[in-house]
Amino acid sequence: MNATVRDARSRTELLEKARRQQAEAVAAQQLAAPAEPDHVHQGVSPEEAVGQATTTLQDAERLIHILLGVIAGLQMQATLSGSTTAAGPVRLTAAQSTHRRRVICARRRTG
Repeated sequence: MNATVRDARSRTELLEKARRQQAEAVAAQQLAAPAEPDHVHQGVSPEEAVGQATTTLQDAERLIHILLGVIAGLQMQATLSGSTTAAGPVRLTAAQSTHRRRVICARRRTG
């Protein structure tokens, strides 16, 4: 999608659309992996707890990776549209850059 941001109103509309899409993605993810009832976590062995924590961490990393992709897409749209407004493209934070490097390194090790 190539969206041209020429004024504050267009920028606001594009931002609202991105927020709606992000909310829809989160909602879809929650539907795909429903929360487990509390009784499932009672009496869990240490090995099972580690396995659950590992799975949860992998899910969180996957979601962060998806969000980074959304951010990159929005940055690309802003760059392609030639937006020169004060807000400009969003830069990655140090935490986002660190996460991106970790994901890339982990993929190289496993694949």
